[in-house]
Amino acid sequence: MLANLNDMSPDDRETIVEETRKIMSTIVILESPLSRRSLSELIGIEEEAIRYRLKAFHSILRIPVEPDLPVKTLHLSFRDFLLDPGQKSRNPFSVDETELHRRIVGECIALLSKKLRTDICSLGSPGILRSDIDSAIIQQSVPADVGYACQYWVHHLKKSHHDIEEDGPVHKFLQEHLLHWLEATSILGISPNNIHLVKDLQSIVPNSDKVSKLSEFLWDVERFIKFNQWIIAEAPLQVYFSALLFSPEHSIVRTTFSPSYLGWVRKAPNVQKSWGALMQILEGHSDKVSSVTFSPDGKQLASASRDKTVRLWDAASGVLMQTLEDHSDKVSSVAFSLDGKQLASASEDGTVKLWDAASGELMQTFNCQTFNVSFLMDGQVLETGNGHIYLQSSITNSTFPVGPQNSNYYHNDGWLNRNGENLLWFPELYRPYYLCIHGSLVAFGCLSGYVSTLEIDYQPQLALLRH
Repeated sequence: MLANLNDMSPDDRETIVEETRKIMSTIVILESPLSRRSLSELIGIEEEAIRYRLKAFHSILRIPVEPDLPVKTLHLSFRDFLLDPGQKSRNPFSVDETELHRRIVGECIALLSKKLRTDICSLGSPGILRSDIDSAIIQQSVPADVGYACQYWVHHLKKSHHDIEEDGPVHKFLQEHLLHWLEATSILGISPNNIHLVKDLQSIVPNSDKVSKLSEFLWDVERFIKFNQWIIAEAPLQVYFSALLFSPEHSIVRTTFSPSYLGWVRKAPNVQKSWGALMQILEGHSDKVSSVTFSPDGKQLASASRDKTVRLWDAASGVLMQTLEDHSDKVSSVAFSLDGKQLASASEDGTVKLWDAASGELMQTFNCQTFNVSFLMDGQVLETGNGHIYLQSSITNSTFPVGPQNSNYYHNDGWLNRNGENLLWFPELYRPYYLCIHGSLVAFGCLSGYVSTLEIDYQPQLALLRH
């Protein structure tokens, strides 16, 4: 192909090189391969033109005949060939990787702005569950190119090493299409990752001595997603109904979008004025929660319940990761090993069980009548209310420090107490049966069966609770 380029006029040569460069660089930079048809939608080049330009690259690309099957690279070295800065003078198709990511994120945002809309699957009823939506309707309504843009636009933005600007394209996109994006990611089944994407966005807001409108907006988006994660994941259209209606009056997301979506409400329910310290309610247990604990790295939360189960949650998003079901009676206590790789649970069925925290696989069962269990410092011994259980060294080999469990806090008669001073009173619905501390987070299991988290400031004044 390079030889053929030398026979062309400068204008024709530049047109072909630019178009080919755009197609090839997009293929190698994508996080997940796309078909020719999806590439066409994303980068704005006709599918037939893409097919024609790729004809010369069958030796390094897997190019299906069907336009809806993904195009894949056969050799990873081809990516290096296109993106290596040292090849720029010798390779007419060379491209700067940072600029490439910047172009891709712009194309993702443009595509989403064009394609996303309210009720993208034309469900008609706001109560329809995601699990009841036909997969064919999802594929037709949210095609692969839109799905890719929904999932990876923040990734390309971070890779572009470009700060997001107040009132810039990203800010304006979210102000107009945030709820559309949340709906689409719910339909695609990828909404649990949204909270991590918002945190990524927060990390690339320019540092400033003053709190900007953009940083305030993203903080509010984070709280909105956390508070409504479960219902949005279960029933996508509830992002326009329940999620907006029960958000605080002064929530930026609510005030931005409620004029468009809450006109049907004659009298709104009384809700809090602004976001309180309560971050999430994790729903899933069918009986009282008896024990909760954070993993040492703070990334997971484990809860034990009288419903005979142990549940593992993603601490950032509140998404249920595992349900551990092998006890035959109420589970009274749960504890992570010091490296966070194992989980121990004690039950009224007279057993202590050791689980793999990543896979949820049951590793060992010990006969032991106890209500409490914890790991000792060496990670080789479980301490129970009825003596010690010595673990095999092949199962656990912990040399990690104990995760922060702040003993200055405890629950007493409905109050969260710090150093003998009452700080926060819990209504009956949220009253802890068990609580623990990790960093600035308090996790508590409630008699109602909820697991909740709230974020606090480590100061003795109640006034410093974040709101």
